[in-house]
Amino acid sequence: MSEDFRVRLLRDGTVPLVEFGKEAFGLSADASRRAGKTGDIPTVKIGGQYFVPCIKARRLLGLDTLQAA
Repeated sequence: MSEDFRVRLLRDGTVPLVEFGKEAFGLSADASRRAGKTGDIPTVKIGGQYFVPCIKARRLLGLDTLQAA
């Protein structure tokens, strides 16, 4: 996971599902969507697109104790 993406998880409210799957786990777009559909990656639907709430992403990745710089 890139440092820029890690910073985004600390500052942003949501990140796109496909981007999260790729950055966090190296998943393809299809695999990311399947993981979102099965609930393995927590998602919210906004305007027809799926996003991962950053607070849940941090918990999933064990980053929930980090603080924004």
